[in-house]
Amino acid sequence: MPRSDHSGPQLELYSTTVAVGAPNGMLTIFHAMLASGPEQVLARIAERLGTPITQLVAIERGFDPANPFAQMLVSDEMRKLLCEVASDPGSPLIQGFELLLDHRLGGAG
Repeated sequence: MPRSDHSGPQLELYSTTVAVGAPNGMLTIFHAMLASGPEQVLARIAERLGTPITQLVAIERGFDPANPFAQMLVSDEMRKLLCEVASDPGSPLIQGFELLLDHRLGGAG
């Protein structure tokens, strides 16, 4: 992956997905962020969603627009942006990039 020539830690885009049964339904999550490694991603997910969810996440480096979670939860324009972020994670225009989308099916019954 090409990188911009910027100082600081080497960051890459990481994408995570989760599907978990919830009371009376299902919860699906797509999360993407610039990070120095998967450990940083897990720490951020624990911070935002709670430590138990970290046991259920699937992490991949980069972004696959054909990922079923991406197809379901991420708009076409955001998928394009994620591809751009993955191709140049050092760009100052995307410093601190993070995306968290969740979809809940079902609910209180």
